[in-house]
Parts: sequence; structure tokens; C-alpha cells
Amino acid sequence: MAGIYIHIPFCKKKCNYCNFYSSTLIKHEDEFIKAITNEIKLQKQFINEQVQTIYFGGGTPSILKTQSIEKILNAIHANFNISQNTEVTIEVNPDNITTNYIKDIVTIGINRISIGIQSLNDKELILLNRKHDSNQAINALNIIKNNGITNISADIIYGIPYSNLKTLEDNLNQIINLDIPHISAYALTIEDNTLLNKKIQQKKITTLDDDFLFEQYSLLCSFMKKNNYLHYEISNFAKEDFASKHNSNYWKNIPYLGLGPSAHSFNINNRFWNISDINKYIQALNQNIIPQTIESLSLTDKYNEFIMISLRTSFGLDLNKLKQNFGNNILAQFLENIKPYIENKSMLFNTQNNIIINESDLFHSDSIISNLFITS
Repeated sequence: MAGIYIHIPFCKKKCNYCNFYSSTLIKHEDEFIKAITNEIKLQKQFINEQVQTIYFGGGTPSILKTQSIEKILNAIHANFNISQNTEVTIEVNPDNITTNYIKDIVTIGINRISIGIQSLNDKELILLNRKHDSNQAINALNIIKNNGITNISADIIYGIPYSNLKTLEDNLNQIINLDIPHISAYALTIEDNTLLNKKIQQKKITTLDDDFLFEQYSLLCSFMKKNNYLHYEISNFAKEDFASKHNSNYWKNIPYLGLGPSAHSFNINNRFWNISDINKYIQALNQNIIPQTIESLSLTDKYNEFIMISLRTSFGLDLNKLKQNFGNNILAQFLENIKPYIENKSMLFNTQNNIIINESDLFHSDSIISNLFITS
């Protein structure tokens, strides 16, 4: 079981908090499609097993013509063994959604949508420099639901400057009332080289402190639990049977192929990442060269990654897999290192006897996980 990620780098405009690679040069769409379909052919040996998930991320994939998405899907089907019940996700923005668009993407095989709502508060949307308003977002969700797609995920952001517990709860209530089965909720991260960071440095915007971010995260967790969503990963909540298969594969250390500028791939022993420049990407593929960097993973790298991704989830860290992959000595060291966290209940054994981080401590999980890393 493997997955394919396709990075679509185009955006109408850059959101002021976003640090992902993107370009507003949509005029390159046709050249980009030619390049990425060529990359698909060149990468046909990367995955030998059946592909069960395909994910279009960005950027803004919904900015592309439907015919362009179809060309990519056709190339994937022509070069890989694709499961009949593949989860095929596309990220969309509310301002791109029309009835005809949803009908068209359903026809070409899209069966899951991840929509970048971010907030249903218009003041927050303006601060984030989003193109849509709350009415557009609600209308987009209703169009999606009414035209053949039930597997819907909504992205929201908490920790937005000047937000409070009430604005967050209002956002959550509105999304719950729309019966959206999956929610990804991310704390606003202030990245270098973003417009938001520049405004903060200029004292034009004041950020929330970590204690209040923790209050918002705690509200989020309790609210979702009360409404019968499974908190299956630090930032992800799903109704039964609606967890993201594609993202779950990342957290289960399953190989995946990344296509497009800045896309990452993983095959257990190596990580690969493509160049973050659309012009150089296109030029290289026109010469049948995949413009990527390769990193060979040491045993230490593999162990630390296994710890990091396993402890992000509710299925947790499988001690049998830890022993199988890294041996008895590493297992013994891990069990010794987690003793303080077991004693203070920051870490627990779940019903499968796997190690998990207590939900009340997930907000601080980065520091817990990094303390369990080995350096050599």
C-alpha cells in the first residue's frame, strides 16, 4: 500500500502566513502539466506495490483546469498499479468552487475534498489575507455536499491574532452544523519570510501567547470529543471511517512518491525532494531529468522519524515494530527513556498496548518527542 502526492504550486495570491512553495504564474500551467506528466513516467519504478491514495496539494490545485487534473490522473493510472477503491483527494479554496467544477472533478475520479476554510470569521479571514469570506466558504461546502462528495475535510486555523475562545467555538459550531466529517486544525505558525511575520516585526500585529494557544487547543479537543470526532492525530479529527487514508500512511511510515516542484518522497531508506523553483523544474523535466536531492537515512534517522510520526497519532507507537526494526537494545533504551512520562501520565498504553501521548499533553508533544530522540 503506497501513496502519491502531487504538488500544484499555483496560487491566485500568497496568503500572508504561508511558507509553502507556490507561484502566482498560472500562465505556466500547460508547461507544468507537460513536465509533471513526464516526471510520472520517469518515476514509474519508484513504487512497485499498489497505490491506494492520491493527493493533490499545494498551492491551490483547484486553480487548475479540470482537464489538467485529468491529464495527471491519466498519467498516474498509465504508469502505476492503482487500487479500484483509491482515495483521491484534492485541496480546494472556497472561491474556486462552483457546481460545475465539483461535478467535473467527480467525473474524473476525485472522491475526497480538503477545503481551506481557515476561519468563518470575516475579520480573521482579512487578517490572513484569504480571498474568500465566510459566506463563500459556507456556500462552497454546501455545493460540495450537494454534488456527490461526502468525504470532506475542512482546514481551520486557531491562534489567529486577536481571536479568543468564543471566536474559535463559533467557528467550530458552524462547521459541525454543516456536518463536515473531517477537520484539520492547525495553530497559526509565524514563518520567516512571510508578510505576517513582517507585520509582527513592525508591531502592526500582536500574536497570542503560548498559554492562550494551549487554552484554544484544549477547547478544540474537548469540543471535537463532545461531538463524536476521533482525535486520531495531533491536528486531525474525524468521524468514524473518515480519517484521511493518505495522511495516515505518512504517520505509519509507508512509502510515498511526491511529484511536482518542492514535493518530497520517501522509500524507507531515503528521502527525496524536488527543487522549489517551477522554472528550473520545467527546464529539467524537458531534458528528462528529475531535479531532486536525495538523503540516505541512517539507522538513527529512521529511529527518530519512527518515534516522531508514531507518537503524533492515537494508534501510537507499536513496541513490537520498534523491536523488529531496531532491536532489543533500542527497545530497552526507549522504555527506560519514557519512564518519567509514564509515571506522570504524559504517556499511556492504549487498548492495542501501544504507547501514546496523553491528549492533554499533545500540545507540548514536540518537546516530549525530541527528548526521546537518539543522536548516534
